Amino acid sequence: MKRELVYGIGLIGILSLTGIIVGVQRKKSKEKKDQAFGKFIGDLESSTEPEKINEAVLNKAFNPTYWQEASKTGSVIAEKVAIEIAKQIASAWNAGSFWDDLEEEVYRAFEDHRLKTFGDVSRVSHAYKSKMNKDLWKHLSAKLSSEEFARVKNIVIKKIG
Repeated sequence: MKRELVYGIGLIGILSLTGIIVGVQRKKSKEKKDQAFGKFIGDLESSTEPEKINEAVLNKAFNPTYWQEASKTGSVIAEKVAIEIAKQIASAWNAGSFWDDLEEEVYRAFEDHRLKTFGDVSRVSHAYKSKMNKDLWKHLSAKLSSEEFARVKNIVIKKIG
């Protein structure tokens, strides 16, 4: 009886210690990601690069006609996929509680593994414009805060650029 009690207490101790270690590692990982994003925002705000970045991204990735030029030199995602991603972005607006937008859904749409080039994002922008009758760049900048919009641009630039 004492032996099982000692084993039980030992097992609980080991599991508790393991849980603490895993929790600390997750917290460090999250802090590291937050610091990297904070650095990106800081760099974006403290330099003259934002205009250049915005111009480059606007002229290619968020230009609804750029995908036609890009398709001449490489492959671009299918229209069906572009429409699916555009609908995912559109469904995020006013989808949260108390008419709050679900920004995470927008981020998830741009993080989609099928988006590999600026041409692919441009195809999504074209689908968004044709299906939702709105310019994706303007709609994102109107619906998202500057930090949230910077995160979308960061996703596009880092993943695709």
